[in-house]
Amino acid sequence: MSANDSNALAALVLEQVTRAMLKAGRQAADDAAQGKEHPAGLALAYYDALDVIKEQVQVCGYRFGNDLDAFDPDELLLRMAPKRKV
Repeated sequence: MSANDSNALAALVLEQVTRAMLKAGRQAADDAAQGKEHPAGLALAYYDALDVIKEQVQVCGYRFGNDLDAFDPDELLLRMAPKRKV
């Protein structure tokens, strides 16, 4: 496997892992917004990991090249907030 192939494979794996973490983090944050304690801790763990991924991707100058470029880990914190009834 060439270096270019290895880099492309690593990028693909990073994108798939990031996408899976974002999906699971969103679910945990939504559950936390309903007052569940365990999902709140889980959502914060996903937030921390996704924040590091986002930071390192930016430092390296890498672009996912799809909708993942726009993801913001802070979204999980906002989703965790209890929903107000109007």
